[in-house]
Amino acid sequence: MKRNEEQDWVPSEQIGVITPYRAQVFHVQQLLAKKSTPEIRLRDIEVNTVDQYQGREMDVIICTLVRSKPFVVGQPQQMPSESGTRSEDERNLNGV
Repeated sequence: MKRNEEQDWVPSEQIGVITPYRAQVFHVQQLLAKKSTPEIRLRDIEVNTVDQYQGREMDVIICTLVRSKPFVVGQPQQMPSESGTRSEDERNLNGV
């Protein structure tokens, strides 16, 4: 990633994207290559499956997930839970 006088950015080589499926790995790699520039080298970001990252470290990890049904921003989604279905959009991903 580009270095800035006001803020140091994490190098692209230290950013990883984890995805559950090989097809999604290919798709994300294509998107990053399209958006890559000489100043912001998104092409250097490593994209791989969970299995390929096991036992390795990166400074920044982005976890990408898949949704099989269409999603519209701002509209509540019906999502299964232990008690049936949720009536409002409560998607959460917590990490440390």
